[in-house]
Amino acid sequence: MNSLSLGFALAPPPGHALLPPCYHGYGPHVHAPPHVHAPPLVHAPPLVHAPLFDPEPAFVQRRNERERERVRHVNQGYARLRQILPKTGPDPGPEPRLSKVQTLRAAIQYICELQRLLNGQQGAPQSPQQL
Repeated sequence: MNSLSLGFALAPPPGHALLPPCYHGYGPHVHAPPHVHAPPLVHAPPLVHAPLFDPEPAFVQRRNERERERVRHVNQGYARLRQILPKTGPDPGPEPRLSKVQTLRAAIQYICELQRLLNGQQGAPQSPQQL
C-alpha cells in the first residue's frame, strides 16, 4: 500500500527526522571522522526484557504433578497385573515385558479361562463376548 492510498504522507515533516538523534549514527553533537562514511542507522532493534526462563504458574505445576502421579499409578497397576498373569510361553525364564495392550488382552484371556474353570466347563475357553 503506498502513501497516496493512505491519505497521508509517510515522510516526516520538513526539519524533523524519523528517529530521534541518538539513532542517527553519532548523535547530534559528535561528528564522524572524515574517513568514516557509514550511512546513518535507520533501524534499531527494540529493547525487550526477556527472562532467561519463564516459570510455570503454580496451578500448572500442580496440574502437571497430578498428571504425573496419575500416570505413575496406571503404570503400577499394569506392572501388578503383569505379575499376576501366568506365564504363557514354554520357557520358564524371563519373558519380554508385555505392552499395555498385550497385558489387557492376556488378562481378558486369563479371566475367561478362570470363568470356564469356575463353571466346570471343558473344551475351548470362552471368548470375552460370551461372558
